[in-house]
Amino acid sequence: MRATVLLFAGRGLVLFAAVVAAFFISARLGAYEFGRFSALWALMVFGAAVSSLGVAKLLLRLLPAMRAQGDLDIDPGALVFHVLAAPAAVALLYAGMVQVLVTRIGMFPALAEINHLVPILAVASLLVSVLNVLAVFARVALGTFALMLLRDGVQHLVAILTVVALGGFALGDAETVFGVFIALLLAANIGLGMVIARAGPFRFRHSAPGMRLFRSSYWLNGLTGALMSNVDVLAASALLQPEHVGLYVVLRRVANAVSLPQTIANDRYAVPIAAAHAEGDTAAVQRASRDALSITAGVSTVLAIAVVALDGVWLPLFGFGPSGAATTTLAFLTTANLLSVYFGINFMVAAQCGLELRALRARALGLALFGLLVAMIVLLRPAATAWQLALSQMLAMLIMNAVIWAQIRRRLGIDTSIAAMFRRVS
Repeated sequence: MRATVLLFAGRGLVLFAAVVAAFFISARLGAYEFGRFSALWALMVFGAAVSSLGVAKLLLRLLPAMRAQGDLDIDPGALVFHVLAAPAAVALLYAGMVQVLVTRIGMFPALAEINHLVPILAVASLLVSVLNVLAVFARVALGTFALMLLRDGVQHLVAILTVVALGGFALGDAETVFGVFIALLLAANIGLGMVIARAGPFRFRHSAPGMRLFRSSYWLNGLTGALMSNVDVLAASALLQPEHVGLYVVLRRVANAVSLPQTIANDRYAVPIAAAHAEGDTAAVQRASRDALSITAGVSTVLAIAVVALDGVWLPLFGFGPSGAATTTLAFLTTANLLSVYFGINFMVAAQCGLELRALRARALGLALFGLLVAMIVLLRPAATAWQLALSQMLAMLIMNAVIWAQIRRRLGIDTSIAAMFRRVS
């Protein structure tokens, strides 16, 4: 019970930081510049997944096993190559590709006036990628709460600190603010790295055996997961005008509150489900899936109703007036999160029970469907709108969750959906 309360508190803090960061920056920058900032942020988050090469996800598996075996020596050369050198090259290539999309194809109109797009995007993506690796080392040294806070919360806390640091000055344009954000994020990475190096149990020695920290399956799973989580924001950044991008990002961040309980359930039940599957105890996996729903379903339903019903109260706080289009967009985004909750902790069960490839295919199908729907919108209408992107996201989430739920049901005999709450499990 205490662990669950701590997870709720931690996730609540992360969500609160994300919303407060959006509030402060949107209030100080205004709708147009906040939209440009949001486009940079979305491309930074995805760029971190691209440039990371899956190293953080692989280390999350390797480091606890190394500690359990008493093997605490790590080759710093291998770490520098896989965490800094190779990701830096990939980040630079990624930023260059975005630059081509902006200047040659006309995508991402919010970034058309950014003068130093390639260095800004490359450095920001690399820093977030490194931060994710530091979070994994913190998980081993300081516990699960540290992993969650560093991986999901530090960027937002640094964004808040950026506004505070510039509190006595006019914030100016998005490029300036993002440059200060990058400088503070670099300082945070250096400080966290020093703290973790002192507190952690690992020894960094050149005599340690080399580590192979790239595996394509980890990279692709992380890449598709990050893309599925942000594809609608990326599409909004690519197709909408800056002020509409800013509004979409605010709606999306608030709607994400609905999925907060499910994120907590994933953290809470990952280890028990993996252990039960290793022992061949299908009934225990089913019970854990149903118990997770007892945490998520009711709370998420209440959150969904409150978020949509009170949009006229909280939306003006971010500098945006309530409107029918905004409410419709919010309703679709909230429903997408709620559907994911009702299908249960399906992707986590798949990952812990040997169905990683099935999960990858389900995400790929969801991405393909979203891309098809957006392509149809672009071809059939003169300009895409926010509610159309939100509807596409909702449909893609529905199909993606239904596919992996059906695979788990057929291959493992486990029902992760809300229907399991109404059946008795032995």
